[in-house]
Amino acid sequence: MKTLISKIGAAWTSFQRKAEVLWSDRELLWKRFRDFALLVGGAIPVTILLGGVGLFKELETPVLDLQSKIRPARSGEGQIVIIRITNEDYKNIFHGKSPLDPAKLHSVIDAIARCKPKVIGVDIDTSAAEFREMAVSPEWPRVVWARDAIYSNTKKRYYPLGLRGLDAPNSLSGVIAYPMDQDDVVRRYTRIYNTELGLLPSFPYAVAKAFSPENAGRLKESGDELLINYADRPARFSIPSSQILAIGDRLDWMAGKIVILGGDYAVQDEHDTPLGWRLGVEVLAQTIETELEGGGLRVPSKIRVMFIATLTSVALWLFLLIWRPRRLALLGFIVIPALAFICSYIAFRSPSQWGYFLPILIAVLIHQVIERFKEAGVTDHADKS
Repeated sequence: MKTLISKIGAAWTSFQRKAEVLWSDRELLWKRFRDFALLVGGAIPVTILLGGVGLFKELETPVLDLQSKIRPARSGEGQIVIIRITNEDYKNIFHGKSPLDPAKLHSVIDAIARCKPKVIGVDIDTSAAEFREMAVSPEWPRVVWARDAIYSNTKKRYYPLGLRGLDAPNSLSGVIAYPMDQDDVVRRYTRIYNTELGLLPSFPYAVAKAFSPENAGRLKESGDELLINYADRPARFSIPSSQILAIGDRLDWMAGKIVILGGDYAVQDEHDTPLGWRLGVEVLAQTIETELEGGGLRVPSKIRVMFIATLTSVALWLFLLIWRPRRLALLGFIVIPALAFICSYIAFRSPSQWGYFLPILIAVLIHQVIERFKEAGVTDHADKS
């Protein structure tokens, strides 16, 4: 232990001496800094350009997927219960017809309501004309109806489909329109959508807000893309709708919880996720849990990213300039990725965005390699003279 401490002390003393020598020749230091600043200044627009074309997402997604797979399962029995309309339920209860029979759907929701959940989320298409006359009981808890929307690339906004339930005092609605990554995997969500009807909440945000207004009040209402905090094997009950109809009165443990009713029939609502293929209602549950935990990670502004990257690059440049390691290139392959992960964690609370910091940090390494070649050339020329 004493030997280790003495070595660290000796290394620090040597570092201080080298710093004093470097500072003594301020003119040379200033010249090197100008060259370094020009190189980093060129790396900033390159970073912005590569981020704009989506290159960094290719570096980001493997880390995000790994985080999702190793993130521990949520503790406790959970606040969300999923009620699935299975293939058997679709055939036996709804007689295999779409859109679903409004009367049968009403009976399922009514059975869920008798279990006294705090919020019921209905992830069922109710835009058809048949649902216009479906009664919404005043004895039901808050009901959030899912609303599909079509995005217009020319108008840059969503066009929500009509739905049942908006006129009931205890009913809300939320839009479901997950953005897809380039590999068609669902990793992100938004809280607010810009639609032809104005700003509308997303379905997960509307459910979370109805369940816990105090918690939702701390969440920023914006259209920014957020990352879903997927957790494998979440502690969550998933029950067929036929079971609710049969023994719903005895499921009093559902009181005070969120119940999400969704389809699990005709393979019509499945999504690829970092955890593999999941039902749409399961993706919604993961997103709602993310909101209840404080929301997903938001990509910070480019200014913040560039500020953190620039400060780190200056610190790295000064350290390499003073320390002057012999195996600079080999060290760079280890230090640069490590620093990129650290910067990503500082800026994003996640190492997944490490690609944003690579260009500037690589610029530092290139600058130091060029300086070494210049110095080696000068030394060779002096030796020959």
